[in-house]
Amino acid sequence: MVLLVRRPQDARPALWPDHQSRRRLGPQRAVGHAAYNAAKGGVHGLTTGMAREFAKDGITVNTVAPCAVNTPQMAAITNSNPALAAKFVGVIPMGRPAEMEEVASMVSYLASAEASFVTGQVISVNGGSTML
Repeated sequence: MVLLVRRPQDARPALWPDHQSRRRLGPQRAVGHAAYNAAKGGVHGLTTGMAREFAKDGITVNTVAPCAVNTPQMAAITNSNPALAAKFVGVIPMGRPAEMEEVASMVSYLASAEASFVTGQVISVNGGSTML
């Protein structure tokens, strides 16, 4: 999950990665799931709260919430635990992980002038899977 803050005077976004989404995956993957969900809910609340707080200044705040993404980490999981990787991909209706470029294009859009009226949104780039 990425929290994106965009100021109109500079289209360069500031990004805060959700470090919980990079946690180590293993056989005990259900452990800590409640904390993960609470953190995710906090990012959603932070997004809307910051969007309201800075809207009058012309600053937009949005979050991009991807599903499984075809990254080196995903490749490592696929190699070390194919069953776990299959579970991640199995909940995505499109039947595959997102490509990094697909997620990056949403971030680019939100950082652009075309998205200057989009604020306070959590945008799922997830191939049709539910994120909340």
